[in-house]
Amino acid sequence: MARRADLNPKLAVLRTLIRPSGFIWISKPKKLSKPNTDITEDRIRAAVLPRLTGST
Repeated sequence: MARRADLNPKLAVLRTLIRPSGFIWISKPKKLSKPNTDITEDRIRAAVLPRLTGST
């Protein structure tokens, strides 16, 4: 399963590979499935939104 520690480095690499008008789709398991991961919707937002606004 994916880990939070892997999220930021992977996002950094992906940003260099996509076009300016492109996007990255991030999916997460539903809470009811009891996933074996520490990635949550809030953590995804915390990793992605500062990069969209230019503040890191």
